[in-house]
Amino acid sequence: MTTARQAYNAIMHPSGIKQHLYDYADESKRVINGTLQIHGDTAIVAFSASGPARDWITDCMIFPRRIGFAYETVFAHGGYVKHYMIMREQLLDAVRPYKKIIITGYSLGASIALLASLDIQAMYTKDVSTIVFDPLRTLWLKRSKSYFNSNTRNVKTVSASNSTVFKLCRMLGFKHGGKLVHVGREYKWWRYDNTAHQIAYIEPYLDLI
Repeated sequence: MTTARQAYNAIMHPSGIKQHLYDYADESKRVINGTLQIHGDTAIVAFSASGPARDWITDCMIFPRRIGFAYETVFAHGGYVKHYMIMREQLLDAVRPYKKIIITGYSLGASIALLASLDIQAMYTKDVSTIVFDPLRTLWLKRSKSYFNSNTRNVKTVSASNSTVFKLCRMLGFKHGGKLVHVGREYKWWRYDNTAHQIAYIEPYLDLI
């Protein structure tokens, strides 16, 4: 099974769940934002797309925020940095015992997964693969993108057929991280498809990624 298909299954058909990852410290307010799934010797961290209203608020908090755990002064989408930092400690503790890790996510979860990949690869010497599906642009300015790409490995960012969400925030200086993979119709910078932001759209191409 390819890494892309493992990642897709972890989002769409989660199994082997050992731990839930929450988006809020207060138990009365928090909801599940991700899962740690164990399959043999592999730990898969999968982050979900926008759910409750506060997730949509997070999507709109685009003012750049410094990535606090980075060794240099680099920035990312403010809402996603804030969201990730809430669950950072529980995530780092959860993956500590495992040497082989796959990190994935879709939409909002894809952006969180990119930050998690940068963090985990800096913190631990592990076999880490990251594949994310249709994230909003997360990293602010070329400097932050360069820092991300220089400090991560085995990261793929997958876009489906000129998805509008994938292209949002381009004019504000936000960038994607990792190796970009476009599936479906030929990629055109000027073409926007509002129907393509569906992870199921990517499923037929998983074995080619």
